[in-house]
Amino acid sequence: MHLNYRAFTSLFVLLLFLSANAHAQMFSIDSESESRRVNRNAPQIRIGLRAIDFNYTGATTDNNTGLPVTNRFDTEGTAVHISFESPFLEAYLSVGNKLSGMGDDQMIDFSIALNNNLNIITRPRFRTGIPLLAGSQITTIRKKDVNNEFSQSTIRGAAGAYVDVQFGNALSIYTNFMPGYGFSSSAGGFFGGTAFTLEGKLRINFLSVFKNNIISIGYDFNQRSYDIDREEFDYDLISHMFTIGVSL
Repeated sequence: MHLNYRAFTSLFVLLLFLSANAHAQMFSIDSESESRRVNRNAPQIRIGLRAIDFNYTGATTDNNTGLPVTNRFDTEGTAVHISFESPFLEAYLSVGNKLSGMGDDQMIDFSIALNNNLNIITRPRFRTGIPLLAGSQITTIRKKDVNNEFSQSTIRGAAGAYVDVQFGNALSIYTNFMPGYGFSSSAGGFFGGTAFTLEGKLRINFLSVFKNNIISIGYDFNQRSYDIDREEFDYDLISHMFTIGVSL
């Protein structure tokens, strides 16, 4: 897998739970600190790069003819990624082509989803619980020498775990991990199946960099496994997204 970027590097952060006295601290925060605290869950616009690895997982030979399966859509490379995130709605668009780093192949991946965090532990600077998501995705892959195209629309749901920690008035870290399951159909609805999803998110938010705006560095892992009635559309999509965001 290739990723043609300079300003982004892999981000892996181990989060430790804050001490149990966080509840008592909520009463000791003075008015000046409160006025400097920004909304760490403010909506954000994000842009970045997405490394794509799209691999065929179906039968190697055609069940009817016994011949090797041709017209495959395997591809890898880099796509341009833009997204919107808020506590209740998230959407993104990834576009891959020759300019972005996918050679002669083309990719469009669009997703929109409603989301909500079900809080289990809530403190002024620490929260953890279950993230819930329901939405749809449309994924299209085109290859130069293949007449057909991979085009799947997926309706899915996901749930997992999240941790949201704020350190002082300068930094907060949010991370989640969500397995999911959905139903997928091809363009025109002729062939259908299922899709297993696995996704993780990391956000390092620098608070009040410019007055009350947040500057955020992000990493996303995304895996999708398509199991379609016709095996010629059985593929795994694995991607790594590196983004920078700013709050609205």
